[in-house]
Amino acid sequence: MLVDGHWFDGSASLPEAHRWMRAVAGPNAIWVPTYEPVPFSEHAYIYRLLKALYRHRLCCFLTPTFTMFTAGLLHSYASASIFAALTNAPLLDLFFRRQPNPSDVFFIEGLKFVFAGAQDDMDIYFYTVSYGSNFSIIISFFGIDTSAQCGPPSNLNLAYFIWERSERLSFAKHAILLFPSNCRHPPMMFLKYYRATSDGWSDIDRCQECIERYQGAIRHLNNCECRTRVIVISVCASLLPYATQHPTFYSSAY
Repeated sequence: MLVDGHWFDGSASLPEAHRWMRAVAGPNAIWVPTYEPVPFSEHAYIYRLLKALYRHRLCCFLTPTFTMFTAGLLHSYASASIFAALTNAPLLDLFFRRQPNPSDVFFIEGLKFVFAGAQDDMDIYFYTVSYGSNFSIIISFFGIDTSAQCGPPSNLNLAYFIWERSERLSFAKHAILLFPSNCRHPPMMFLKYYRATSDGWSDIDRCQECIERYQGAIRHLNNCECRTRVIVISVCASLLPYATQHPTFYSSAY
């Protein structure tokens, strides 16, 4: 799919800026805002999934509702979404069923994928992903048209590309991705796209119509009424100052 009429250009400028900042300012330099995840038992399985995609050179990232759960904003989760650039990586033929006889069940790194439906016109495919009896989650794979053959070094740029053009939902956005590294086990980054905070759906004084519209837009993704306190913005409030709309420099210890 095109995102607001745009192709992802496959750029990898943000990781390069991060490495440059680390070289200049030392190990405590952070180029983009991140969040500290709450402890969650699914960490090993999510890492296994993302590392499998990383090893197959996919440009991708994982986002709500699982990321909102790891940020402590939801008490549970029903699903997650993975946005992936549609390159010629063979693994994408499997996920997006581009093979002559696509399989409804397959395994990757011990993870079992069971096909659960699709919106072909939107390049959205749904799978139940499990690991034995210990872990199970519904994952929506979103295919993003790209004008370049990109890979994991573009993960960070892809997340910001989507957030700036597509995911215009009324809360702070979170993502989990593997940050490109020469290490055998690339680090997991808990990324946050922060604008402004308010008290969940109760932010009706700014734009009631916005709140109702976005509630409806994400309800099928999170399978809950989201009565818990979440971080929210109202995009109709034109006077609301954006706190961190673009990546900024700041320092914080890992």
